[in-house]
Amino acid sequence: MNYPFLIAMLIALLSTLNAEEALAIQTVNSNAVPVSQKLNGEAVTPKTIAGVRRALIACSLPGDEIHLEQFKESITLIRSSLIKKFGFDDSNVRIQFGRSEDDAEPDDWKTHGRSTKEELLKEASTLVKETTDADTTWVFLIGHSYFDGKSVFYNVPDVDIKHEEFAASFKELKGSSVFFICTPASGYFIKGLSQANRVVITSSEANAETNGSIFHTHLAKTLEAILPGNEFDFDNDGKVTLVDLYIKTTRDMVDEYLTGSESPLYPTEHPNIDDNGDGRGTELQINYLTPEQGGRMGKKLRKRKNQDGPIAAQSPLLFDIKESRTDKADLSPTKQTN
Repeated sequence: MNYPFLIAMLIALLSTLNAEEALAIQTVNSNAVPVSQKLNGEAVTPKTIAGVRRALIACSLPGDEIHLEQFKESITLIRSSLIKKFGFDDSNVRIQFGRSEDDAEPDDWKTHGRSTKEELLKEASTLVKETTDADTTWVFLIGHSYFDGKSVFYNVPDVDIKHEEFAASFKELKGSSVFFICTPASGYFIKGLSQANRVVITSSEANAETNGSIFHTHLAKTLEAILPGNEFDFDNDGKVTLVDLYIKTTRDMVDEYLTGSESPLYPTEHPNIDDNGDGRGTELQINYLTPEQGGRMGKKLRKRKNQDGPIAAQSPLLFDIKESRTDKADLSPTKQTN
């Protein structure tokens, strides 16, 4: 029996399956404009997949005016980028903000509801019921949390949410999904959220990184800035993907720690990415940060068994930046309804 031939065929089959799974991460409507890729100098348009794109942006209690303004700025940039650039309909970008019942709505936009435990879990249940296998869901968790040695508690009005409860509420979510957990101790969310056809990005590792997070600020700015083209192809694979979004966000965050004050600060958050469903995050950025930034750029790539990144790296960001969509999208403060 020709064993080398059989092994080669098996490797080729597995590669095909991984590519198909990765493509499902970035479901778009038929009008979306995929990132331009080139093969032998010729533009290649990846196949698009019909489906609905939905996003949930949740914010904790701000705690003070400084964080209120920081969180509002990030949410505003994320929302406008999803609508203007990534093919999300404004009615499908839902915001739940951490305000007390008597507090006024933020001036920048109206919310879908408050980010109480009851309302967030209800929203998760609604997304689970609404989504199909063809759909894509992006979830952003921004704000404050604390770790008691066993669980991470997301600080919301009334009763805080445990990270285990949050993860369990999305267990039956269909289609492809991307979770951006931008809170202190966010690495603990990975194990519960991790599953096939899902990318989980956290602002920190699953350890004692419990200081306030600035990752959300740079994620929002990267979503606003990123475009098709070599400028944003940080892993030099010929396309702009979730990995490139992750690398740029992480690089900019590290730069703020090192240069954003009178004296350099040691980064107190080390982002992780999980895309292979094993429940373990990877500091993929280590290979793309300079030694001054705490990375290994210029050295032999460091890989481990079941390395995260290949699925996200095969998931191109599919842009929909037509003027017609921008004109139609209502970015003014309007009340969203259930």
